[in-house]
Amino acid sequence: MKTVCMTVLAVGWTACGAGAATLRMNFVGGVTEATLAVSETVDVELWIDLIAGETLAGVQFSNGPATGLDQTAVVAVPANWFQAANNGPLGAGVTQVSLWANSDGVLSSAGSQLLGRQTIQATAELTGSPVEVTFVVAGLHPAVTNASGGALTLAAAGSADAGRAGFFSIGSGSPAYTVGEEASPAQPLLVYPASGGAGAAGGPAAGIRTTTPRSMTT
Repeated sequence: MKTVCMTVLAVGWTACGAGAATLRMNFVGGVTEATLAVSETVDVELWIDLIAGETLAGVQFSNGPATGLDQTAVVAVPANWFQAANNGPLGAGVTQVSLWANSDGVLSSAGSQLLGRQTIQATAELTGSPVEVTFVVAGLHPAVTNASGGALTLAAAGSADAGRAGFFSIGSGSPAYTVGEEASPAQPLLVYPASGGAGAAGGPAAGIRTTTPRSMTT
């Protein structure tokens, strides 16, 4: 098995709303695009941007369908955090990632916090358009809980509720979703097929992709 390396061409994301509590994902290195050949893997980082006065004790989510991509591993990052995974094809209709803290691991500092990493593998040749990697927004997913066990309420990115304690929105890795009459745009991660192991002429080699990230909340 070969693990993908990626290079960042530029890191220049900007805020997506003032003071929003935001759940987001990106590939390692802060990028939102990657190239995979069959059997190659890439790590997806899961982040939360907390606002002042908010706490975080757990996150659960599923991925949207992504043909040819499987989850193979999940690991929690903060001290005193734990993980559970349902590995297999993305979009299988199960809770694929669960991350939670014990009483010593609850996060309470405002700012960006890396919660975990999800390893994704190409199990088939990717063809045609890039494959999108996203959260599922449906039912109780994504679930974001605070230190008292209460669930934060999903809000549309950029809405008034997204900047209030007790609410969260989704940044990069988001599908298009609507809360009430407020709509959030899609911001998927994109996985491109490798071109015969050598990359397209004049482009990055297979397993390498340079990209400028989409907007993220920081």
